[in-house]
Amino acid sequence: MDANVRSAEKSSGYGSEREIFDPVIHYGIDDDLIDISENERRQGVNNDNILVWREEDDNPHDSHRLGGRQVEGLESTPKRLGHLISWICKSINSPVLAWWAVRQNGLHPRLLHQIQWHLRHSKHLTERARHLWRLIVEHHQDPRNHRWNGEWFDFKKLIDAEGWTPNALREFRRFATPKLQISLPSGLGKSMPPSASWEEIDYDDLGRFEVAFLDRHNEELQVPDSQLSQVFGILEQQLTVVSSLLEDVDVKFFDTPTCYPGRDIGGRERVTSTAEPMIWFVQLFDRMASIWPEIARAHATIWSMDDQFFFRKLKLYAFSKVDVFDADHVAQTVLGLSQEALWDTDVVRELLFLLTDRWAQFSNDDQRRIAERIIAGPDQQPHWSDEEFHETRDRIAAKYARYLEIQGCNLDCDLSQRLKEIIGGIPEWSDGWATSTVTIHGSRVGWVGTDETPDKLMSAPVNEVISKAKEDHQRDFDSFTDKRPFAGLVKTNPRKALSALTLEGKRGEYPTAFWNSMISDIPADIPPE
Repeated sequence: MDANVRSAEKSSGYGSEREIFDPVIHYGIDDDLIDISENERRQGVNNDNILVWREEDDNPHDSHRLGGRQVEGLESTPKRLGHLISWICKSINSPVLAWWAVRQNGLHPRLLHQIQWHLRHSKHLTERARHLWRLIVEHHQDPRNHRWNGEWFDFKKLIDAEGWTPNALREFRRFATPKLQISLPSGLGKSMPPSASWEEIDYDDLGRFEVAFLDRHNEELQVPDSQLSQVFGILEQQLTVVSSLLEDVDVKFFDTPTCYPGRDIGGRERVTSTAEPMIWFVQLFDRMASIWPEIARAHATIWSMDDQFFFRKLKLYAFSKVDVFDADHVAQTVLGLSQEALWDTDVVRELLFLLTDRWAQFSNDDQRRIAERIIAGPDQQPHWSDEEFHETRDRIAAKYARYLEIQGCNLDCDLSQRLKEIIGGIPEWSDGWATSTVTIHGSRVGWVGTDETPDKLMSAPVNEVISKAKEDHQRDFDSFTDKRPFAGLVKTNPRKALSALTLEGKRGEYPTAFWNSMISDIPADIPPE
């Protein structure tokens, strides 16, 4: 029925024997034009589309008026299209329909309203089906997904003309709200609908689920002290929304900017305009901590260490503020961190900078307890074998503890001796391993989604797979796309993926992210051999 689906471009899978799908062959009808040029499309040349108004349809006049607008979702439609809406909603339990909905540049409000009604009342939809449909509806209901978003420039004009009025603050809250975007899937899914059930289907089978939030387009905006607390509070709420959206779209690997952009940066730090929300948030927090430390403390106190995306890192940074948190409180909180939070590599800079900056203020007892916990190292991870666990644990613990010593954090004699013994058991140890623990080469943040295209890894030698996968992950500065080519390799060629990780293990390297992917992304139907 949808001419745009029938006339879509060919798509293909990955690998030397990749499957090619041509929608014209599978869905084309006799009267369809083939190879419509882009110029012809701009002139309105298209194949017959049953899902749009046709000359023989009735034309309800209720929607053609400048005033007295109909209730959204209850608009009058031609009878034929109304019947199609009913049929579509009765087929809501099909993943193919969800895949089709993702492809649309907007859905009619009445269709969206009916889909929501069925989501509330259907007794046959699984929990996963409801969840994915809710995300698709959320994407289509946000008008910002159907137009260029230049609201920041309009807002700047409003501030210049009227200042930070109550209306301006409400407007800021409205357009600063994060949004969910869904674009076409990659690979075969670009034109081939999924055949899996709801329980087997992955997000990437339907589309690329992304999260976007406040983009200031490199345009600065001054916030007066009188409005600082309210603007800060709005941004804090939006970061919370971003975290919940990231959980909803199942983003597992996510990088945020450092809270210390001028400290221990290897080379020139690269930050795109889409990295600004958290950076701006940190800048406003610095002002809050300086002007109203009590208010800053009230905000930071409620930030959860369980939030892996933003607030774990931000809270550790807030603890570095001497006027905001006293040393005893900081030490007790650090000692109370879960193993997951303490050894989270995404916050290693904030943790170690906090400890080195405030070490002298901690009591001798707290210093010893913190050092003991660090030297004890992380817990065994699922992908660490019993044989390699002790070596891996000691190497990680030595990096953290030795960094503290290098920065002048004195350890008790017995603990310092224990650290020397650990380092003595690590082949080819270098203090550079410790200092490089906190060194970064830029940060990336912005649009959030996943891209599992494994093309570069498919043709790479096995001994170069991991290094190339890391390069791809670090290179994506221009988008918030979570590049996961290794996940794509696991799904298309798990044998090569496992061989690459095995080689890394022989070098003493066990990249957590890639082992997690090996465990969670390997196809269920893969033969044991």
